[in-house]
Amino acid sequence: MTTHTRLPTHRKPTRTFSAATPADLPDDVDLAERLATLLTTEGMQLPPLGGTAARMHRLALDPRSTLDQVLQLIQHEPSLALRVMRLANSAAMSPAHPAKDLRAALLRVGILGARDMAFALSLGAVVHAAALREDLAGVYRHSYMVASGSHWACRAVGLDSAQGFLCGLMHDIGALGILVALAPHVQKDATLANRAAIRLLVDREHQQVGEDLLTTWHLPSLVVAVARWHHRPEHAGAAEPLVRLIAAVDKAAEAMAANPQDGVAPLMELPELFVAGLSPPQVRALGVVLDEAAKDSTADALVA
Repeated sequence: MTTHTRLPTHRKPTRTFSAATPADLPDDVDLAERLATLLTTEGMQLPPLGGTAARMHRLALDPRSTLDQVLQLIQHEPSLALRVMRLANSAAMSPAHPAKDLRAALLRVGILGARDMAFALSLGAVVHAAALREDLAGVYRHSYMVASGSHWACRAVGLDSAQGFLCGLMHDIGALGILVALAPHVQKDATLANRAAIRLLVDREHQQVGEDLLTTWHLPSLVVAVARWHHRPEHAGAAEPLVRLIAAVDKAAEAMAANPQDGVAPLMELPELFVAGLSPPQVRALGVVLDEAAKDSTADALVA
């Protein structure tokens, strides 16, 4: 039987879901409040990370881990081995020459890079819900774009690129948590399947829920900070430079997805990218990385 991790229940008066704002449409507000009441009353459950992702995470945390241990694990996971090879040879890594075998690829991406790809491939198995599959698919694809872009952008500005991919991948994990928690209710009551109301609730609450989830999964504090503050990076404290950069990549991925026919042009209109430390040539290069990530089959594998 599957064991579930119970997140802290959102109960009055310790913490409740936020109130609606006057600008929201009345019908959507009413339904969003109804959805919020369901989650406040029943809390949220998600299964723990398991399998390859959990083992890779343990190896990444252990300073005694060796390349051979990681290589042995990856060799038994063909889909992960393929993803590590593709990451090593992707635009995000800016390789001078291709990695021709798995060992060479692992030397390039490192233990943390392999862990990140294990998380990416296992996320769809951990967080899924048939009733809101289309909504989940959109979040997964966006998160993979942000992960790939953040990995490249961190290298470009001198931040820790090993943290960039995982932080980008998990920045919207709260949105996934809310969608999965809502799915059984939507399955039972079709009147709850109002995307505007669901989006209203997700937009309001996903940062706090993301913090809860990632803390439960014992992920690094930087990853938690990105999930909690990527819409308000000025509150991220010591993590602000990384959070601000990933928040900018988040906006860039949204802009490119909204206007794919315009290529990288929309990115040049985003001041957040330049405030985060990227130069115009780097912004254009980021656009190439995001475009490549949007076409990468890994994103589709997450929702297969």
